[in-house]
Amino acid sequence: MERKDKLTREDLRSIGVGETKTFYLTDAAAIMSAAVNAAQTGAIDGCKFKCSRDYVENTITVTKLPNDDEREA
Repeated sequence: MERKDKLTREDLRSIGVGETKTFYLTDAAAIMSAAVNAAQTGAIDGCKFKCSRDYVENTITVTKLPNDDEREA
């Protein structure tokens, strides 16, 4: 499993609505940064991301949630 130094906006945008991906990062600081990046990217793109952090394994699991318009359809 390759560990990444950071989670990019491209990584987040590659996640489909309702899809979950786990990213293996190098340390706790990278996990905290990834969670902030997910919130910012969601605000820019008009979607939301749910993040689950594991500081023991240095992973972050991200789910792209449907926006309000997609939930109502």
